[in-house]
Amino acid sequence: MGRRKKGKKKGGDGGGDEDWEVGSEASFTSTSEAATFFSLAGGGGGDQDEDGLLEDQVLPAIAEALYEKRAATRERALDGLCSYLRSAYRYDELDRIRETIGTLLLRSIQKGKAKEQELAAYAVALAVVTLGPDENESWQDHIRALAQKATGAGPARARVACARSLGVVCFVGSEDADLLEHCVSRLERLFTSQASELRAEAYTSLALLLSVASVPAGSKIVARVLDYAETFADALRDPAVEVRTAAGSALVVLRETFGDVLDGDGDGDGDGGDLDSVVERMGRLANAAWRTEGEDGEAGDRMNKRDRQQQRRAFRELVEAMEGKESSSKDAKLKLKHGDVLHLETHSSRVAAGVFKSVLAAGFQVHMQTNDLLHQIFDFEPRQEKIRLTQLEKKMLFSPNSTAKKKHTKARNKDRAVKGNALNFFED
Repeated sequence: MGRRKKGKKKGGDGGGDEDWEVGSEASFTSTSEAATFFSLAGGGGGDQDEDGLLEDQVLPAIAEALYEKRAATRERALDGLCSYLRSAYRYDELDRIRETIGTLLLRSIQKGKAKEQELAAYAVALAVVTLGPDENESWQDHIRALAQKATGAGPARARVACARSLGVVCFVGSEDADLLEHCVSRLERLFTSQASELRAEAYTSLALLLSVASVPAGSKIVARVLDYAETFADALRDPAVEVRTAAGSALVVLRETFGDVLDGDGDGDGDGGDLDSVVERMGRLANAAWRTEGEDGEAGDRMNKRDRQQQRRAFRELVEAMEGKESSSKDAKLKLKHGDVLHLETHSSRVAAGVFKSVLAAGFQVHMQTNDLLHQIFDFEPRQEKIRLTQLEKKMLFSPNSTAKKKHTKARNKDRAVKGNALNFFED
């Protein structure tokens, strides 16, 4: 067989993909098996699929694919891993290979390109949400890697994923004061980022961590509460509406968590020490005109209609929360399966729910029903599963030919006839 030309790769167009040097034990089994477990990870159901791959073999197959040299294969495996962990609460399956998956995810964050880093960051967050806090501190290296990538160079989308995952991992393991301090200090570096999505993510993730930064775990953070308040207040003038909203949300969380500290030093310097002026500024944003508020109250950049509506709606809810009023936000009550409703009475809990929904995506509903960690975080106890009906029972109850439907139709026809006769009487 002739020698392949330099720059070509056997089996596809992966010439631009990053390679890893791995041993012979990392070879992938077969193309058909790859398609099988990724289709299963992407939402296939049942204990066994049509090609014979058992469901408890999916994670080992994904782990094997993460050893592959082609970046496209690893990215596909990470995408499948995220989908698989979102589709159900898989503690037992993931716990069996937690060390292997942890090592492979760390390597993807450290050595992978932007897309691989993004998927690996979300996979780490999903793994931590699935496994819960780890007493062995096996995620310490992941935290350092996520912090380095979030504050380093690279595309904003990958850095946002790393920052979000960093917030989730530190939130779950927040009992370690040094760990919490490390995460907070890293997120603070993103306040001056050029990318607005990174600045917004920094304020949101920091708000998530401040909501659990109580003494003694957050003793190092308490001394800087007034500085945070001033920083968040200054960010209300940020040119990007999503950054202003995230900073306002962080201010509300700061007030809920450290209200005694802020109220006790209400005469401090800066906008952060004067809560009345901060609430007044947030009220102006809730009734925003077509231009943003610049320095010293001057008019800033012009806003489009969508940004204006988004800002006014968000800050009306934030002002209510800042003043301690009952929230009128739709996010205060989340409808779940089986008729359950998740009541989020504090703004801090709404911030946490928003972050976990962004990580779990479509899997938020199923995890809220089965994940013990989320039950503890949101103080939620799901009701038992609803009664499942057979196809015959569903047909008898919901079919247009069922007795209930016929009775309902008959009643509506009678009402129409009565109304029609009344109209004819007045017309005559």
